[in-house]
Amino acid sequence: MLSLVCLTLIPHVRNKLDDYLQTQSETSQLTKLFRSALFLSSLSRLVHHLLYLTNRIESHSPLLTLCGVRLTYVQDEHVNTNRFLSALSSLVQVGALSVQLLQTWYSNSGDDVTLTGNGVALGIPPPPGAPLSLPGSGCPLCRGRCEIPTVLATSG
Repeated sequence: MLSLVCLTLIPHVRNKLDDYLQTQSETSQLTKLFRSALFLSSLSRLVHHLLYLTNRIESHSPLLTLCGVRLTYVQDEHVNTNRFLSALSSLVQVGALSVQLLQTWYSNSGDDVTLTGNGVALGIPPPPGAPLSLPGSGCPLCRGRCEIPTVLATSG
């Protein structure tokens, strides 16, 4: 229960407090105190990360150290279970992608209509009236002469 609080509730409260303090003025003593506390919290996380990187402590977060959680390597008896769960997870992902693909395939069913954000259907736009200029005949944007010759016809 303590790890749940340390991993979810404390970061949530810290983020909400930070969002609230961004809207407040800097003149209040309470605001200055909270900002100092957030700074010290960030500084302690930085020091904790550095100690974790140098293998001096066993967890990467001060909150995990507070609740007594240690990071360890997986034992051999759990490897087969993890492989099965990994294969099952991959199978579920492929299945979900296939279902989404089939839904998209059959929902359009030949209709060349795109919906905008407000739900208004837009058809395919008509082709441009003037033919596009051929490569080498000039800049397609400004219709001027190309100053720097390039290999690609679309640049330059």
